[in-house]
Amino acid sequence: MKNYTIAVMLVTAMVLLTGCGMGNAVEHRQSSGSYIGFVTQVEAKELLINDIWFSVQETVVLNGNGDEIPLEDVGLGDKVKVEADGEIYESHPRRAEAEKMSLLSDEGSMKECHAVRLVLQDPRFSEVMLRSVTKEVPGVYDVRFADPSIGMDVKVVVNLQHERVMVPARPVAN
Repeated sequence: MKNYTIAVMLVTAMVLLTGCGMGNAVEHRQSSGSYIGFVTQVEAKELLINDIWFSVQETVVLNGNGDEIPLEDVGLGDKVKVEADGEIYESHPRRAEAEKMSLLSDEGSMKECHAVRLVLQDPRFSEVMLRSVTKEVPGVYDVRFADPSIGMDVKVVVNLQHERVMVPARPVAN
């Protein structure tokens, strides 16, 4: 019985530790103060990118070719690289000033954008604060996000071919 209990504890510890990895985190902090993420809310002159509200009043916006474009061309679900100007304020959600923003338009980014847009359009979720987007197999993405309106971390599987957002039977509590 003692060996069985130890074996169960070891397996449980391995499962818990394996699930704690970052995976392909949506938000990347580089030494230059740049962040990569997805636009999940737009309000006046602010964009929610992952879990940071960026003020974009005087932001230079570039398309995938490096040409300057109007801020209005940035939309929900777009994958962007933002260069922060100064500090990120530790509120919830965090806040920062965006100096420059670049739309990421490579093939992989465009597929991730499609997956994120499907989640944003899903009526089951009212607020989305993205945590990660991971490609599982071609055309299938694992999307993890917090939905503050229900106080839950949510993991969904998005099938691009069938344009479906599938929710596992048991959501994860915050």
